[in-house]
Amino acid sequence: MTKWLGMVSAVCFAVCYLPQLIRTYRSRNVDGVSTVYWTIVVAGYVTGWFYIVPFHDRWLYVTYGVGFVCAAAMLAACLLFRDRPHRRR
Repeated sequence: MTKWLGMVSAVCFAVCYLPQLIRTYRSRNVDGVSTVYWTIVVAGYVTGWFYIVPFHDRWLYVTYGVGFVCAAAMLAACLLFRDRPHRRR
């Protein structure tokens, strides 16, 4: 039961970035989004990866991997769209 709860929690944290990513890439609006924050999140995932490697746990690899990709995509959006005009709906 504990492992199941841990897996659900890990998946939630790994995919929680998706709504913001989708909204940001559609609108190209990064006003109010901190590049420093996303840089720290990406650094956290990179250093966290070195921490989890010895555990040989696929779920940790997958969730850290998905979380890293999402955070890196958000950081890329911040850098790409910070000086561009927004899309109007």
